[in-house]
Amino acid sequence: MRTCTLSDFIVSNPNKEFNLPPVLNDFNNDGLIDVSIVNTAGEIFVYEQPIPYQSNAHHW
Repeated sequence: MRTCTLSDFIVSNPNKEFNLPPVLNDFNNDGLIDVSIVNTAGEIFVYEQPIPYQSNAHHW
């Protein structure tokens, strides 16, 4: 299983400046973990990860 770090996202978006830490969530409700990051311009970037999770009706 491959893990991603914030530096992976910064390298893949060299023209974007991120000012908030990444957030793990299920942004598109597909049952897979997503990594969401907001940059200084307020744009939201969502990186889908092929990692399923089981939810007990908790939002995180």
